[in-house]
Formats: sequence, structure tokens, C-alpha cells
Amino acid sequence: MKYFYPIIILLFSGLHLHAQSGSITGTITDVANGESLIGANVYLEGTLLGSSTDLNGQYFIEDIAPGSYTLIVSFITYTSVKVEDVQIKPGASKLIDLSLKENTTNLSEVVVTAKAVQNSENAVLALQRKSAAVQDGVSSQEIIKTGAPNAAESAKQITGTSVVDGKYVYVRGLGDRYTTAQLNGNTLVSTDPYINSAPLDLIPSNLLDNVITIKTATPDNPSNFSGGIVNLTTKDFPERLSIHYSNGISYNPQSSFNNHFLTFDAGKSDWFGFNDGSLSMPEILKNDANLSLLHAPTFYIKARNNIAAAQLLDEASKSLNAQMSPIEKRSFTSYNASFSFGNRYKLFHNPLGVIFGVSHSRNLISYENGKNQAWDITGSNAQDLFNYYNLKDHKSIENPVISGIAGLSYRIGKHNEISIISIYNHDTQKLSRYQSGSIPGMVSGSDKVFETRTLQFTERGLSSTQLRGKHHLPAWHGAMIEWS
Repeated sequence: MKYFYPIIILLFSGLHLHAQSGSITGTITDVANGESLIGANVYLEGTLLGSSTDLNGQYFIEDIAPGSYTLIVSFITYTSVKVEDVQIKPGASKLIDLSLKENTTNLSEVVVTAKAVQNSENAVLALQRKSAAVQDGVSSQEIIKTGAPNAAESAKQITGTSVVDGKYVYVRGLGDRYTTAQLNGNTLVSTDPYINSAPLDLIPSNLLDNVITIKTATPDNPSNFSGGIVNLTTKDFPERLSIHYSNGISYNPQSSFNNHFLTFDAGKSDWFGFNDGSLSMPEILKNDANLSLLHAPTFYIKARNNIAAAQLLDEASKSLNAQMSPIEKRSFTSYNASFSFGNRYKLFHNPLGVIFGVSHSRNLISYENGKNQAWDITGSNAQDLFNYYNLKDHKSIENPVISGIAGLSYRIGKHNEISIISIYNHDTQKLSRYQSGSIPGMVSGSDKVFETRTLQFTERGLSSTQLRGKHHLPAWHGAMIEWS
């Protein structure tokens, strides 16, 4: 709770700063190729308010009194554009993206009296045209139109991609081992050691600029490229204050409101997937000398006549968790909830971008009366099959996940930008299982029943931090240097 009130104060202070005046933001691009125009002049006619586009082609005009204005955009060798009747409301941020047409002979002015066309796919199309590889993508504004809550759902809109388990993205139908996930061009590591593709549901969609899939290998891609790359580009400077919250539940007749859902006590924090220490290795078993004694095949015989050995065996046995079998209880439904926040501020007269997101989900999976069977060929006759085992299976899984993302971006002047972004993911699988039946090779007799029980608690975590920069060098023929 000690962090709750500062966050609330931050949110309401941001709202108060925008309550009396409005702002205009957007991106200026070349109409012919969709590339961003750096250094274009954007101003409000008849006022001293204006800005110039940065190295991403973005502009931002703030502290605008409510009213009607005319927005003018000009750039050398390009035809100027005038947008009339731009209505500014108190506390609102207006998004106006414009494209300029190159004109080296006639710099006459074009007057647009209708609403500006806010083209959302120019940047993605420009990336496709300039790329040496086969790639496709979806922009942030297209994502907003479909209402996708996270990066994984956003990737569904891209041709040739599919999403498995709501979080793993596959390219061209290939499995996870052939797909690599990247965040701003840097490889994301999966939280599951058995799955190569990273879970992309941990990144909120409203914090993304675009999602790009690369389908062919080029020298600038990682050397382990084998099928496809999914690259997520996060927003550096949100256009306006953005606060998003969503939640949902899902119903499955096998696992929801099930009176026979298997589970076990894993401590006070197991609902969120954390081990509170009750499942940790006991201290007595962390001692190598004790383990060497306990591993001796005849140690339990020695303990019958040796007080020290008997005491060690007694303490070691009692230090272990006494749960040996799952219990049944009534389950709830699977659910998910997420919150994200983004805004831009002024720091030493330069823009500071802030993004933050957190999500939590808890998925339940269960089935009863399952069959687990295996058959083997015996003898010289290949048609004779031997029933290796025949088990009735009852299995339940609880899968709580907590994830978060936070980032800061700061622009120094017009040509330099520094960003830092961190992501965190904690994924736990709590498995309870009961199997019974026959294993002829192990338990003989028609009236004999083999039983086995499994209690398993697996935690997986991922934390990653990126520091990156972008520098535009006009004196060096407009060269761009990017590092991370």
C-alpha cells in the first residue's frame, strides 16, 4: 500500500496539468514513401505556439487554450499543408497525422477544410518497402481499432501468424522452436525452458507502436533464425495521457465450478504463484554431509541401533512436507485483469515519456476419467500387443501469471533520444494428479490396483532491462546511429 498513494497522486497530477489547456500531437510523413520527416515546422496560425518534428517525425504542441485554430505544416522542398477549424477542448489531446507531398518547383499552399486524414499504416508500409526481408506488420492505430488487449492478440491480425495458448506466436504455422520474439530488436527469453517463443501476452497493446513479423533470414537478424521473428516496438513518447483497465473471466465446463477439482496446500502465496517458503528445501537437507548419510542404502538399518543416525533420519523425515495426496475442492472460473498507463511530460524543457503496465491472470485446467495407456509388441508375432499399463487419469492444473512493463524515454534536443525499459514475468504451474489402474509388469493379479499421485509446483520467472539510444547526425549526411 505504500506505493498506492504516490501512484494515485501521479495520475491525478497528470490529469490536473491537462485540465485547463489542450494539446496537439502527431506524425509528419512523406506521402510518397511513408518515411518520417525530421525538422518539419508545425505551428498554429496567428499564435506563437509551434514545434518541429523530431527524429521520429513526431511533433507536440502543448498549453493551447481551448478554441478553434488553423494548423500549418511546412518543410523545405515540400508543399505546405493547412488544416482549418482544429477544435481544442480543455484537457484534451488531439491527434493529427499528416503527409506532405514533395514539390521542388511550386511551393503553393494547399488548404484542407475537412478533417485531417489520420493515416495509420504509412510507417508499417514504409518498413516493408525498405526491408530486404519478407515481412508484415500491424500498427498501433490498427490494433486500437480491433480492441486487442495485448501483443499476442495484436499479432493475430498479421498475415501468416497464429497464436497458441493465448500468448505464444507462431510464424507460418511453424512450431515454437522456429519462432523468436524480440522487444525493440533485442531477443526476449522465454519463461518456459521447453518453449522457445516468449509469451507476448505480458505486454499491453496500447503501449506498442507496431508489431512486425520477419519471415526470411537476412545478415542483420540473429544467427539462430530458423523460421520467423516477431518484433515488438514499444512507444517511446505516448501521444496523450492514456489509462487503460480491462478484466475478464472464461468458463470451461470441465474446470469451472467443479466440485472435484484437485489441488493441494502450497502456502499463503500460492494463489498468485509464489512460494512463501513452505515448499523450499529444508535446511537439514541442504547439508552435504547429511545427504551423503541419508543416501546410503543401509542407513535406515543403521538408524535402528544408532541414536545419532536415528535422530537424523527422524528430523529429515519430519522436515519434509507431509502432503502425499491431492484434495478435492470446488473451483472458480479462470480470470484475467490488466492495467496500463502512458503519458508524456516536460523535464528541463525536453519531453519525457512514461509507460507502465501490469497484468494478472489465473487459468484453470482439469479433466476426469481420462485414459493413460501404453502398448508394446511382444514375441516374434508383430500382431501380438502387450498392455504395458492402463490407467484412469484425473488431473487439475492452476496457472497463475503476474507480469509487468515499465519504461522511460527522454529526448535531448531534437536529435538525441535515450530510453530504458524493463519487463517482468512470473509464471507458475501448480499440478495435482491421481492415476489408478493396472500395470501388469509391476502389479500382478486381476484384483490388484496400482495407484500414483503427483503434487508439483513449478515457478518460472523472467526479468529483462534494455537501455537504448538513437542519434540523428544532420552534419553526417543525415546518418542515424542506434544502439542498445
